[in-house]
Amino acid sequence: MNLGTTQRLLRGVSRRQRLADLGRRYHAAFLTVCVLGAAVLTGSRLLGLLPPVISLGTLALAPLAAILAALALHRAPPPTRAARAIDASCGSKDLFLTAVDIGHSLGAYQPVVLEQADARAADVQPRRVAPFRWRRRAASEAASVACLAVAVLTLPQMDPFGRQAVRDQANRREQRLRELAQATEARARLLNEPQAPKPGERVREKLDALMRTLAEVRPQDKAGNLSRLADQQKHLGEMWRNAGRDLAVSQASKTASAQQFGMADPASAAAWRRQLQAGDVSGVKRELQALKELAAALAAAPGGPKGDALRSELMNRLQALQQALAEQPGAAALSSALQRALEQLQMCNQPGCAAGACKGLQATLALSDAELGELTERLQNLQSIEEALKAIQMAKRLNEAGKLDGSECGSCNSIADYASLYAAKLAGMGQGGQGSPAFGPADQGGGIGAGPRPAGSDAAQTAYKPEQSRSPLQAGQMLLSWKTREVSDPGCVQEDYARALQRVRQEASEAIAADNIPAGYQGPIRAYFDTLDAAAPATGAREPR
Repeated sequence: MNLGTTQRLLRGVSRRQRLADLGRRYHAAFLTVCVLGAAVLTGSRLLGLLPPVISLGTLALAPLAAILAALALHRAPPPTRAARAIDASCGSKDLFLTAVDIGHSLGAYQPVVLEQADARAADVQPRRVAPFRWRRRAASEAASVACLAVAVLTLPQMDPFGRQAVRDQANRREQRLRELAQATEARARLLNEPQAPKPGERVREKLDALMRTLAEVRPQDKAGNLSRLADQQKHLGEMWRNAGRDLAVSQASKTASAQQFGMADPASAAAWRRQLQAGDVSGVKRELQALKELAAALAAAPGGPKGDALRSELMNRLQALQQALAEQPGAAALSSALQRALEQLQMCNQPGCAAGACKGLQATLALSDAELGELTERLQNLQSIEEALKAIQMAKRLNEAGKLDGSECGSCNSIADYASLYAAKLAGMGQGGQGSPAFGPADQGGGIGAGPRPAGSDAAQTAYKPEQSRSPLQAGQMLLSWKTREVSDPGCVQEDYARALQRVRQEASEAIAADNIPAGYQGPIRAYFDTLDAAAPATGAREPR
């Protein structure tokens, strides 16, 4: 059926009625959302029963929530509603309502009704039949949002029932757990990054150069031998000082002792320290393996009496190992990793973060293995350099006596072989492998040779134990600078830069993990240290000395 002008009028009025209905539903939904927001704000700010979820940012979501609610509840009005509205507006006494329903009726009067409806529809405007009244509603909505914003900015946070304090403590634990996990991940990435050059490769290169020098010496060339040995001793001495600086304690602290308050196992701690001072990490490695097994068992059964027993044992053993390594030179990074593991272990029995804490504990103990491997390599490098310096010292003594001959070392494959050969030759000369020349009294022949010492005995057992000073190395005032026209060894700049960069990045990571740096500065600091590798000195560059 084609109603013509009447049909267009009915459609226009119906469309405006739908929009007006949608606006009314939006207004009702918006006010409802504001009332609910006020209730939630009161419960969180004044009573502390709910978490503080209402803020200025969440107020911007109120219109979106109201629109979604209005669309979900909206229903299209029937055509008869528009017809009644038109009849009421122009006083046509149900003319348009009859025109809408005339298709379902019988009779010869239908053309007459439709003609009258079309004639009246030409003078009717839809905006007058169904006007939009939105100003008062918009004003009430703006006032509601303004009141909520003022309440968000002015209402104090109160906690009469202590609920908010519990939530704050849980949030702090979760935040600390994330920081510990980030510190572990950052340190793991740093250890996995390829270093150029690697300290172990540098040491092996110098030891190979020393072995070639020892194989080329001849008894008749004392001056040349001494010059070459002095040159090797100079380079190895510099490497020994750098290695000792790396193994020095990073910061001054109180001296650890077996009588330290709270130490779980003083005997084991003292044994680990003695082993590390001797370059042996086997005891610490076995203890770390046992700790990882306990952590895995705790992750499988975190609750109940069994979990409490595992947690107590793991706590005692972790404390003993961490305290033993706290003052050990070169073990600062390993001690920091164990300290993070202790914090994560303490959170393993806290509700809400037990699973994450146990997972982080296992990751930190796995990182401790890598830290121990790095410490082992440093200790081995230092021992190798010390052994090489002792071999040079014995070679100098043999060279002074005219007994240094590289051709005798055809079967020597390491510095230890050279040191053993030189010690045997010095012992045959009556000087001993490590001591000074022995001089006897005049009535016993005198001079260099076998015979009793004037006082004491070389075979006497003493309690002397060589140790390196634990004093922290710090930059001091430069007293003298001597410039020469020489070229430094290739690779020194890269090695010093890589060593300094690794030490600074580790200290920054430990400072961030220890809450010494505000949270707002942690992201830029990490980004800065991640970009330092681009500023590294070019490979193969030589620096004038």
